[in-house]
Amino acid sequence: DLLRTFSSMSHGRGLIKQTEVEGVLAWPCWQVEGKFSFDLLRTFSSMSHGRGLIKQAEVERILAWPCWQVNGKVSLDLLRIFSSMMNGQGLFDDEAQVQAILAWNCWKVDGKFSLPLLRTIASMMHGRGLLKKAPVEQLLSWPCWQVNGKFSLKLLQIFSVMMIGRGLLKKTALEVFMAWLPSDHITLGKEQTCLKVACQLFTKTGLPDPKILADIEATLRRYIPEKAMASDEEESSDSEDEPQEMVQIKALTLFCAAPAKWRTSIAEIEQFLVAQNSAHHGQKAFRRTLESLLRILVNHGQVGFQFWLKYYSGNPDRKHALTRALLISAPLAHTKFALTQLPEPEWPEYIELCKNLTLAPNKEQWRALKPLRDLLHRRFTLTLRKRMML
Repeated sequence: DLLRTFSSMSHGRGLIKQTEVEGVLAWPCWQVEGKFSFDLLRTFSSMSHGRGLIKQAEVERILAWPCWQVNGKVSLDLLRIFSSMMNGQGLFDDEAQVQAILAWNCWKVDGKFSLPLLRTIASMMHGRGLLKKAPVEQLLSWPCWQVNGKFSLKLLQIFSVMMIGRGLLKKTALEVFMAWLPSDHITLGKEQTCLKVACQLFTKTGLPDPKILADIEATLRRYIPEKAMASDEEESSDSEDEPQEMVQIKALTLFCAAPAKWRTSIAEIEQFLVAQNSAHHGQKAFRRTLESLLRILVNHGQVGFQFWLKYYSGNPDRKHALTRALLISAPLAHTKFALTQLPEPEWPEYIELCKNLTLAPNKEQWRALKPLRDLLHRRFTLTLRKRMML
């Protein structure tokens, strides 16, 4: 981490010199409550990315500005917010500019200055320079941030994650995307709303292209609803279930339009649906299949989904156990190990008990743990307690 901090400043400028590094590290200004603060050094080095090593006088001058003081101490959180906007842009020139930004009335939520709101807006301007008042005020005044009659910082934060380092949101693009989302997209408490899926898939890449979304959704709608509805003509259609199916289709659309790490294809989705054969068991079964598919994609992305397809092609009789294993939110490496190295009855136990371990037991260690595992099963009923004790 320390070497990376200095190499960042010297990016493209040649190797660093020992005496210069030792000189920078010896500056008293890095001391916070009597201890060297690596976070403080990293905060300044980020502004000097690719611009050479920082100068002591400039660092001390900036740290002496009263605007960083919160409760009588330098607020590293506040300094970090501004340094993020200045990443690779050089150190601040003017204290008055920082003071002016902090004084804007738009940062007030319920009458109080909101550091999370400032951080949310600043994240979109990472590496793009300090904020300008008019665009910020315009953005915060948009009616779309209102949820139940109040400004929703949580909703803004979700969209800002997609825009990290890409500049402030554009109203037209935002409105088009919001109009595409299901009508209940602001119900943020739901575990897998389309908006949360979009936030996961499009972090730092900007809002998805509306034309691409429309084309993919049209294709999925031609295939999925017809197959489900044709599966059982006698099954009545419950109008209250329509939003659920719409959300599932739109969520799958997002995965088909996502960056490479998450992206799947319509052909792969079709393979999964054909393998599950749920369309022949009614619309509700089909929707449960879609829900399983979405959970696998959310948990493991493209790599995990393709692992399901590959494993199934060689072991079709293990389809249900395979699906249940990948529905568990755990590192994919642990899941793959269980499915390829252990007997099928032990898959859920291994994945559930080891899901939070950085290094999970190998085959020999897992066998050696059997007496302990048996004891845990006799003593505890909750998987969480077994996991903690193991």
